[in-house]
Parts: sequence; structure tokens; C-alpha cells
Amino acid sequence: MDTSSPVHTDSLRVTSIPYATAGYAIFSGVPLKKNSYRINNGKYYITVKIEAAVLPVAPAIGQQWEVTGRRLIDTVESGDFLMQQHTYEAPAEVRCTLPEDGEQLIRFIAKEKAFKGIGEQKA
Repeated sequence: MDTSSPVHTDSLRVTSIPYATAGYAIFSGVPLKKNSYRINNGKYYITVKIEAAVLPVAPAIGQQWEVTGRRLIDTVESGDFLMQQHTYEAPAEVRCTLPEDGEQLIRFIAKEKAFKGIGEQKA
């Protein structure tokens, strides 16, 4: 089932980055409730396909993003389950948002390779 929708906005937490080069990036994640760090729905995931030049920062696992644009909705098999994949290809706007609270920031710093050597206790 392929459906295209008018302009839509989603928030997501990045869980995978299957493709990243100097020119193009594809990253996926779980949808988040608006203005929250909590997962919105476990029945779909979001994929963003975008030119690297328009990204404000390189995507990293654990980051939270807001994406606005036209989305394509596909139903895909994931093991024994059917899930929806909401794909934004060349979205109109993307922005990396900061975590809502200190606990999220601590987890992000502890897991992010750029902060090597800083664990949850130190963060």
C-alpha cells in the first residue's frame, strides 16, 4: 500500500543510519509524541532521505529530529509483523532538536562517539 500525503510534520528519535556519505544521508527512527521524548506509536517508523548539504548537523543515533514535508507511507514486513514506514524524501524542513530533560542528554552524551570516555556517571 503506497499512499502520499500532503505536507506533514513528525518528530523522531534516530535509531539507525543505514546510509551516510558526504553528499547524502538516510536515517530512521521511532516517532515521538509532540513536545516529548516518549515514543508515540510502535506500529510505524520514520525514514528520512536527504542531501547532506541541507542538514544542520550529521545525524547520530539517539538524536531527536523534527521533519516536515510530504511523506510516503508503505506497509513493510518486520519479522512476523506488519509495520508502516513513513518516508520523507527531500523534506521541506529538518531540524535537530535538543532533548527535553537532563536524563536524555546524559544518555546521549554517554552513547555518542564524539564524547568518548564520558559515561553516564560522569555526564
